[in-house]
Amino acid sequence: MRILLIAAFGALAACGSGEAPAPDRAEAPAIQEPAERAIAPPGETEFRAAWSEQCDAPEADVGSALCKAGGMGADGFSCDFALGDDEYRRNSAELSRSGDRWVLADPESACSMAANT
Repeated sequence: MRILLIAAFGALAACGSGEAPAPDRAEAPAIQEPAERAIAPPGETEFRAAWSEQCDAPEADVGSALCKAGGMGADGFSCDFALGDDEYRRNSAELSRSGDRWVLADPESACSMAANT
């Protein structure tokens, strides 16, 4: 019985002494492009800045704003906001990323809300 165990260990030791084959470079993953630099999600301050810049209106026109992510895989944010002295966020607009800042996705329709109030 001992002789069989010694023979089995000897056979295993002889089989495991080889080196592993070198990996095939053709199967190596391609180098990925660097991802865009991350910027903070938009809040009330970022929404006011985008509104002011693109609608040619003072930041004070926006009473309050609340931005929410569009969902998994979505790049933009949906922002509900109040205009003037209104305490309720009755209006909404989409923000999208432009470089390292947030901008209104559809400034024409978003800015027309200010004209209607």
